Amino acid sequence: MNFAGKAAIITGGAQGIGRAYANALLDIGMKIAVIQGTRLAFEFMDINKGGHGGYVINTASETGLEPLFLAPVYSATKTGVVGYTKSLGTDYHYRKTGIKVNAICPGPIDTALFHDFPSGSVDEKESKKLGSLVKLTKPEEVGKALLKLLDDDKNGSLLRIDCDGLRYA
Repeated sequence: MNFAGKAAIITGGAQGIGRAYANALLDIGMKIAVIQGTRLAFEFMDINKGGHGGYVINTASETGLEPLFLAPVYSATKTGVVGYTKSLGTDYHYRKTGIKVNAICPGPIDTALFHDFPSGSVDEKESKKLGSLVKLTKPEEVGKALLKLLDDDKNGSLLRIDCDGLRYA
């Protein structure tokens, strides 16, 4: 696949400055972080508005596919990202805009977000216990998932990445 002249916007931030941005935006609502970012992508990439089409890759989570009882708010926001991605990742929107919309749904990843999770859950003790049983995936593997998603040239797809590898949901 040739990506020359195409654009991609990737939402989400697992650590560092990206995480600080994501946390600040999540504090005022997912609408700002994911929905407004995607709308901005459509404004600049839409083939009918002078753009060249492209890709929007949202960062959801496996908890958006299978909610985690210890993190109901997190699960709800990631379920929203999944639904929004599937709604825009249709042939209808692609034909109109030239933009493909997909999401990566990581499972437990070895990042600060995962290690800080227990303090933000509904039961810190239970979260620590569960976290100690989980096999973590390296962040670099998520990067490989992104490249696979782009190379497969999908639209409206959800690509899971966890200790079991890559698979479409």
